[in-house]
Amino acid sequence: MIKANYFMLLIAIAIGIVFGSCKNEVEFIPQDQTQRYNLTISPVPKNGVITLSVSRALAGETVKVFVNPEPGYKLRENSVQYRFPSETNPTWHNTVKSGYYFYLNMQTKATEVTAVFDELSAADTGKYTVHIDKNLKNGKIISDITLGSANENIVLYVIPDAGYQLKQDSIVVKGTNGNQISGISVPSLPPHSFSLPAQNIIVSAVFEKAEFTGLLNNARSYLKEGQYDTAAGFYTEAYKKRGSATNQDDVNEVIFYYSFVKLGDILLTPNVRSLLGQGSLQMKLVPSTLDDWICDTAMGWPGADDNRWYATWKGIDYNNNNPTSKGYERGYDGEAVLWHQPADGIYPVTEDMVLPRLEDRFGYTGFAGTFADVPLIQGGNPSSPVKFANMMFWFLMAQNRSNGFNDMLQRIEERMFGLAFDEAVKVAQQMPSGYQNVTLYNNLINRFELDKYYNTSSVVKVGKAELDYIFGVLTAVKAAVQLLRAYNWEIHLQPYLVDVFYPEDGLDQIIDRIFKFAEDNETYKGYWNNSITVGRTLPFKNTFLNTRLQGNFAKSKSELSNALTMLNSSMTYWHGASSNFSSTAKTNYAWAKNAVSQAKNAIDNNSVNFDFPKKLPKPGGTWPSVNSGEYAVNLHAFFSAGAFNLQNIFTTETAGNSRAPSLFRIPWSKQDLIDEFDEPYQIVDIFPGKAVTTPVNASIPDDDRITIDGTRYYSLYSFEVNTSNLRTIFPRGFEQSKYTGRDAGKAYFYEVFPTLPLWPERPTYFLGPRLTNNKSAHYLYKYYH
Repeated sequence: MIKANYFMLLIAIAIGIVFGSCKNEVEFIPQDQTQRYNLTISPVPKNGVITLSVSRALAGETVKVFVNPEPGYKLRENSVQYRFPSETNPTWHNTVKSGYYFYLNMQTKATEVTAVFDELSAADTGKYTVHIDKNLKNGKIISDITLGSANENIVLYVIPDAGYQLKQDSIVVKGTNGNQISGISVPSLPPHSFSLPAQNIIVSAVFEKAEFTGLLNNARSYLKEGQYDTAAGFYTEAYKKRGSATNQDDVNEVIFYYSFVKLGDILLTPNVRSLLGQGSLQMKLVPSTLDDWICDTAMGWPGADDNRWYATWKGIDYNNNNPTSKGYERGYDGEAVLWHQPADGIYPVTEDMVLPRLEDRFGYTGFAGTFADVPLIQGGNPSSPVKFANMMFWFLMAQNRSNGFNDMLQRIEERMFGLAFDEAVKVAQQMPSGYQNVTLYNNLINRFELDKYYNTSSVVKVGKAELDYIFGVLTAVKAAVQLLRAYNWEIHLQPYLVDVFYPEDGLDQIIDRIFKFAEDNETYKGYWNNSITVGRTLPFKNTFLNTRLQGNFAKSKSELSNALTMLNSSMTYWHGASSNFSSTAKTNYAWAKNAVSQAKNAIDNNSVNFDFPKKLPKPGGTWPSVNSGEYAVNLHAFFSAGAFNLQNIFTTETAGNSRAPSLFRIPWSKQDLIDEFDEPYQIVDIFPGKAVTTPVNASIPDDDRITIDGTRYYSLYSFEVNTSNLRTIFPRGFEQSKYTGRDAGKAYFYEVFPTLPLWPERPTYFLGPRLTNNKSAHYLYKYYH
């Protein structure tokens, strides 16, 4: 039903669709913390009040600071600051201004916050102050402007305490004499805006207890306005009081949107933000509120500018020669490409490939400077998503993953798919089967360009199908993480890769570069002379890709089955006669419905394969039927215990007291080719399937060259793959036509996998010694034996 990149779009909607300001550039704290630290206001400012969103916070948590100058006073520039009193000679640090508040990111120590308010001076002639009544109870009001000019638009942000709401028509604007100013009426529904009169003012209001109906009405109002954090608070309180509702449609609406609130809450926890940031995945900018993730710019409220986290999230445009051909209006010459701005001024999610702005790390990558921002973003951009994946993989492995990826995968499963996710699933499961009567508001349709998929000629109604789709996709991701965790990803490459690696390196070059360090560097030589270090590093000697969590194979398969059941249910409804799905969308994404149906059938039946093409179909395309795809996977074999253990895939031998991959010298052949000028010439090329050779059983000499027609060439080597096991998992695809004639049970590594996704630049054979150049095969044999 929906093309591949739109899968990710709907995940983004699921994670943050409903839920308020836009700019939080997080220099994130990498530690995982469970302890909360105190925040105090000290020294207490004079002539104004500052309040904090919390008094205790976890490390990495965003703390908002609200300012409220007294009438006739203004906030001194750069005076909202914080410090750590436990330090010797504590230093003041500036907070960051974001829309109507300032913020800081909590660290692992108690923190003091302060501000300075100055009396208006002659330089402020023609300026007037906005003060919020300090005696407000059961809620907060914050003004986006505390010092402005006459007739300037003032927007008030209303934050009721849990269980309260703003009383109808209770916002009153008074002069400093306490009298209400005539002619000013502030709406009770957002946006709460008015024009500043030519005098200093005081704003007051009343908050009252709210029952289910009032909470739901407020939730709708703020959702439509695009103030998602506030809407989330009302949906949360309405969910708690749903038992008092008299209309089941209202209850179902609350269940629908509250399930997204629960998903959004996962992203806002310090542990998850640490996981996304320096803690694991190295994102430089990590949004800290639900509004930060959504940022509905169409409503025009503060923070809606080019400083939004996604507008400053630099990405790589993989179509630099003509970016507009892919719909980009950003993304050229290194500009942000995550979201683009079409002519109507609304920022929808782009469906094109984008990259995160990574945290700075030191390391040489062929460019001077830090690893991430300079070579990835400003300088030598990888020319494809695959090349970026290559750099990202090695970056994480070298700079942050001293023992592989086991800890990161564990954190992803526990923090993003743990109890909080299960709770969100339980909320969504309360939606009655077949229920499709929840209003999808126009600002959400516009915000995410959902008119591509829904018939918007009438009110769009959503419900169970959308929840099944979103939670089905996320459950499939959970299943993938569980399967990855079933294998052991422990491998220690940090000492070797920390200094030199290049964006364009293939597997052969990376291996050669690692081993060359040992030739002329005593530190690296020490690593490779240490059997313990070598044992932690080389696959086959260590536990890399061995089975680690036996129970995860069955668990991940079960989760995938559940996910496909949900996805199939949503697809069946969307493509049915009674759905809101447009006829165009039904035609364009019929292939997705067929893909999900086939995958569900394959997971439920041992004898059925799941077929798929090399590239996902374009809108209007078709999905291959069973036994007709370019690739096929037997899902039962795929999820069987240890299917991808290295010893099951590769031919191995005993080397000393440990296992080693058998290394084969590849036979050579001469080919006659015709060049572009129709002149015959000869080259030396690999001829797959010529003959099966025996494994190398002695050290590879330093000068291992062969002579063909009087010309000497260096040798090539390859591992051997057990293709019988691979064919069980993948009955079709993976270059089978190139090796089936040699031996139905064995094939060279380079024949089966000419290139690997993480190493796309070079074939997967290894070079023999070439005296002064690459000696990867030589090194591999040496250190395995």
